[in-house]
Amino acid sequence: MPQGKWGSKADLEYAGSKAATLEPGQMADFPINSGSTSVVFNPDGSTSIPDMIRVRNNGNGTFHGFPIDSKTAGPIFNGFE
Repeated sequence: MPQGKWGSKADLEYAGSKAATLEPGQMADFPINSGSTSVVFNPDGSTSIPDMIRVRNNGNGTFHGFPIDSKTAGPIFNGFE
């Protein structure tokens, strides 16, 4: 399974701002921020440049998220679909 890694504080701040637009508990994908330095590590050892972020609003002022490559990311299952 590919693993995304945030590249900078700006990437995290952008992700947090997108998560804040969601209902508590909801997870969604958004286009990655311009100038992002985040990366996706693939199971075969290669890396790819993410084109999206996947974030969840935890409902307590925090979020969970990671950068993704939409070509390899699976679907979201969060009970809102």
